[in-house]
Amino acid sequence: MPQRFCFLFLWLISVPYVSAQEQAQDLVQVQADTLSYEEQGEMVTAEGNVVVTKGQTTLTADTVAVSRTKNELTARGHVVLTDPQGDVRAEAMHLELIDETGEIQNGTVHLPRNQYTITGKKLMKSYGQSYHIEDGAITTCECDKVENADWSIAAREFDLNLGGTGKIRDGLFRIRDVPVLYVPYALIPVRKERQSGLLAPQYSFSSKRGFQWQQPFYWAMSKSQDLTLTAD
Repeated sequence: MPQRFCFLFLWLISVPYVSAQEQAQDLVQVQADTLSYEEQGEMVTAEGNVVVTKGQTTLTADTVAVSRTKNELTARGHVVLTDPQGDVRAEAMHLELIDETGEIQNGTVHLPRNQYTITGKKLMKSYGQSYHIEDGAITTCECDKVENADWSIAAREFDLNLGGTGKIRDGLFRIRDVPVLYVPYALIPVRKERQSGLLAPQYSFSSKRGFQWQQPFYWAMSKSQDLTLTAD
């Protein structure tokens, strides 16, 4: 069995004098079966049962490569990233650690504070809570997988700004993972607060009335009042 290593190093090597508490927050602990150094220690690669800890954030993977000068991290194989805001599970992940941007491949992002679960073949995170998702799905249902949600929206492309709006292209509205409505392009709210807007329509056909379409509209009148109107 390979020997297990553990080491501590300062993540920001170019920072001038900082307090002991600030240094503790910058320290990154890496634990793995094997460690290798390249380019005079600038690049550190950990392999086998890798656990990277920085503050309240923990990353586990099969392989993790860290660039100390560029503040970049690449993880591959059974990647799991957890912190107080949520967790990420993916096949591979590349992160820019200073601006907190990056790319996730075949992953799922769970944000319990925002009540969102996002999955996709490729997820690219920009500044703040902005995401571009390819071949993915989103739901606000409390579930471990999007496939188990009461409802979800799947699409070829998403552009999401959590707390604002989102754009979908080639979308499918699903109930219990069953497609019920195709949407070529749409704008959707990406908020956890109630707000006014159109709800999912209902449609039917009968020999007596022919084709029927019912379109409900939800009106959030106040924090304690709301009204739903339906046009038939």
